[in-house]
Amino acid sequence: MDATVTAAAIGVGGSVIVALAAFWANVRNTNKTTELTHRALQLTEQGQVIDQYSRAVGQLGSDKAPIRLGALYALERFAQDNLAHRQSTVNVICAYLRMPFPLTPPASEPVPEPGEGAREPVPGAEVAALADNGDDWQQEKQVRLTAQRVLGEHLRRIPPDAQPSADPAVDLFWPGIRLDLTGATLIDFSCDGAELADAQFRGATFHSDARFGGATFNGRAEFGAATFHGTARFEKATFHGDAEFGGTIFNSTARFGGATFHGGTRFSGATFHGTARLEKATFHGNTWFSNATFNGNTWFSNAAFKGNTSFDSAHFDGGTGWFDGATFSGGARFSEATFKGIARFGKAAFHGDARFGGATFHGDAEFGGAAFHGDARFGGATFSGGARFSEATFKGTALFDNSIFNGMKETTSFANSRVLTPDAAHIWPKGWCIGETSNGGHTVVRADRSASS
Repeated sequence: MDATVTAAAIGVGGSVIVALAAFWANVRNTNKTTELTHRALQLTEQGQVIDQYSRAVGQLGSDKAPIRLGALYALERFAQDNLAHRQSTVNVICAYLRMPFPLTPPASEPVPEPGEGAREPVPGAEVAALADNGDDWQQEKQVRLTAQRVLGEHLRRIPPDAQPSADPAVDLFWPGIRLDLTGATLIDFSCDGAELADAQFRGATFHSDARFGGATFNGRAEFGAATFHGTARFEKATFHGDAEFGGTIFNSTARFGGATFHGGTRFSGATFHGTARLEKATFHGNTWFSNATFNGNTWFSNAAFKGNTSFDSAHFDGGTGWFDGATFSGGARFSEATFKGIARFGKAAFHGDARFGGATFHGDAEFGGAAFHGDARFGGATFSGGARFSEATFKGTALFDNSIFNGMKETTSFANSRVLTPDAAHIWPKGWCIGETSNGGHTVVRADRSASS
């Protein structure tokens, strides 16, 4: 009996083992089949995605504007649904905008009225506009405006609750995007509130306004040799990396008010034909405006220059240069600079050396209330108008060697100025020297006076 039971148990156990082995083999085969099926589906979907992308890119080369327009919308939808392909889609759109485009239509085509078509088209209205317009130049302009709108719309953060109620709550922002619009022709370009990893606009031409208000540049911002024919607006923009504007031309107003530059900033050789407004801007790195030309009023009022700043050989050819209340934490260089209008540095603070050697002031030079914590170097400077240093504070050495004051005698003033280091090797303008005040301090007085009240 025992032997029979044992044999039966062994038989049953063997059957279970065999059954289990068969079960796991089946599971493995099923998993493998599922994996292969999933992989096949992935490849199929990937192929469809690539096909969709390739077809849209190919349509951008069509000679028909409506097809090109449809291709842009197809690429936009594709990138919105495929995160991994957003940068490549942006690259394609940027490449399209880098293609040559004349700012004016050919002579054989009608010239639009001033301001016509200057603004971005309303989404969805472009096809109707193209259908009503047989002008190839105008049609291409509409396509390019749409390409710009697609970029701008996805480069700024819009909270879901701030979107129009008719739209679903979907995040349209594409983070970490790099723009390369080198040499592109851009019309009424808008990047207000955009957040960019890198921005390359070197040699680009901005026709009509260019808007970067509140934009954030997390990497390099390259605007060297760009041309702004309309107003350039950078109010409250933030530059975390280097900002390059060397050789840039601003033909109209340039607004950088409240902008923050965390890296080095280069405006060397830039030309501002209109008003340049950089009041309350903050420059954390070194800033170069060497050889820059300002043809209109220039506003740096209350600007903060945290690093070294150079305006060497800069030309202020237009109206007033406003630097009142500006703070220069590092060295401030204005050597050989030319001010044809009024130069206002009232209550400016120079914490490093201030170098104005060889500078030329054709109009009044206002330094009233300015504080020179380092050396104040005005050697060889020429003051053709009034030179006012009233209530200025000289903590470092003041050097006015070989400076020339061509203005009327009474227009030069050091009234109530303070000299905190009277024993330093100061060189005052001809006819001026240090005098004592009634409270035991030191000021600058005319040489024919022994003291100042």
